[in-house]
Amino acid sequence: QIIFLFGTEILKAGWLKAFPEKIINLHLGISPFYRGSGTLFWPFFHNELHFVGATVHVTAAKVDAGGILGHALPELEPGDNFYTINMKAIAKGIAVTPRLGIEYLRGSRIPQPQDTSVGRLCRKGDFGETALSKALSTIPTAGLSEEAITQINRLKRDYKFSN
Repeated sequence: QIIFLFGTEILKAGWLKAFPEKIINLHLGISPFYRGSGTLFWPFFHNELHFVGATVHVTAAKVDAGGILGHALPELEPGDNFYTINMKAIAKGIAVTPRLGIEYLRGSRIPQPQDTSVGRLCRKGDFGETALSKALSTIPTAGLSEEAITQINRLKRDYKFSN
C-alpha cells in the first residue's frame, strides 16, 4: 500500500509513523534546489528556469527532504510563458508519479538522498506583489525564444536530474 500526496499541508508525525516510507509526495519544484512553499514560482523570481519542474519523493519529517524518486521537467517551446510553463510542469509531474510510485513499491527504484544544504527553502511570507512583478518580468510578453530555451536546456544538462 502507498499514499500519494499532492498539494497538501505538511503532514503531522502520526501519518509518517502510521505509514513509514509509504507516503509519496508530488512536490512542485525541483528539490533540493527549491523546497517549501511556492516552489514553481521562485525559479522565475530568481531567473533559474532550469529549476522549474516537479520532484517525486518519499515523505519525511523534514519539509521536502525525503529521498527523491525522480524529477519531471517540462518540455519548453517557443512562446511559452509563466502560465504555460507552470501547467506543463504540473502535467509532467502528474504523469510520472504513478510510474515512479510503482517502481518504488516493486523495489526497482531506490530513493536518492537529498542534500538539503544546497538550494532554497521558500516561504509563503516572502511572496507579494513586488515578487510577483519581478517573476513575471523574467519572460518576455511574446514568451520564450528559441535562444532562451537553448540556454535553459544547457543549464539543465549541468545538473543530474533523475527521471
